Amino acid sequence: MLLNALVEDDRVLASFDHLPFRDGSFDVVISTFALHAADDYESAIKEMVRVSRKVVGVIAMGKPRNRALQAYLSFYLKSLMPKIACLAGAKPSDYRMIYEKLSGVTDEELRKVYESIPKNYDRANRFISFGMDVKWRAELVKSVLDLEKAPRSVLDVASGKGETTYVFQRLGLRAFYVLTDYSENMLLNALVEDDRVLASFDHLPFRDGSFDVVISTFALHAADDYESAIKEMVRVSRKVVGVIAMGKPRNRALQAYLSFYLKSLMPKIACLAGAKPSDYRMIYEIYARKDKTNDYYISIAEKYLELVKVEERALRLFYAFVGIKEKA
Repeated sequence: MLLNALVEDDRVLASFDHLPFRDGSFDVVISTFALHAADDYESAIKEMVRVSRKVVGVIAMGKPRNRALQAYLSFYLKSLMPKIACLAGAKPSDYRMIYEKLSGVTDEELRKVYESIPKNYDRANRFISFGMDVKWRAELVKSVLDLEKAPRSVLDVASGKGETTYVFQRLGLRAFYVLTDYSENMLLNALVEDDRVLASFDHLPFRDGSFDVVISTFALHAADDYESAIKEMVRVSRKVVGVIAMGKPRNRALQAYLSFYLKSLMPKIACLAGAKPSDYRMIYEIYARKDKTNDYYISIAEKYLELVKVEERALRLFYAFVGIKEKA
């Protein structure tokens, strides 16, 4: 590292906890992206303070308090980061060392996080969202069940392979489930054995109030007419509607960053998981066509539902809401 330094200044081979300088030798002492590797963190900090006359500045990798976040970050460091490093021409083994040094989450704990994911779950989606899509589905289901404790019937709109219905069933909820999707292939490869109906967002072939709960996850952003889709979901619901969908943040800088991510990075990550990059470029095209922000999508939902919970997630790329159907 010192031999390949970007600057020509003095270079000294030394460890964190034994800096070969007198007390107060430097006006400023800094360390960036390194202290997480110290064997004795407190000794390292004491040494930096000792040789400083005034200012000490640090950036270092730590660990969040939340155990779920710990598990997801451990998954990222262990499984995804080495592959991304490989795309940049680095050795994956060099980056696996970071996981080995920092992860306090065991492989067993990681397995528990993902044990409810069926074997044929789309690996690419898991990589792209770092597993958060599964967590969000579970949170949506729990929010729905807070409003309708024991629904007898659940409609999963634009269900894909029925991942959210699968979450309902994993939580032990016995109900009459129906999956609808515009793709026959998705329905044929569903994860669950429940009724499946080929249908579009804005023409759901069911009577008014047919289902206690109507949900749609990671799909409504593809609707040609968002308001018509919401109206149809509300129409066939007796009580609760829950949605997670891709939107667009108000902030222009975030819009630009997310556009870059969806267009340039996400297809490459999907490729690492064995998916076709072209399938995921379509998501960018959908995002790029959007001329409305999340505020608009939420306001449409408010026209037809009494919203109980509203959230934006992942740099506000996604919005989620759960609402109760207003009585006519």
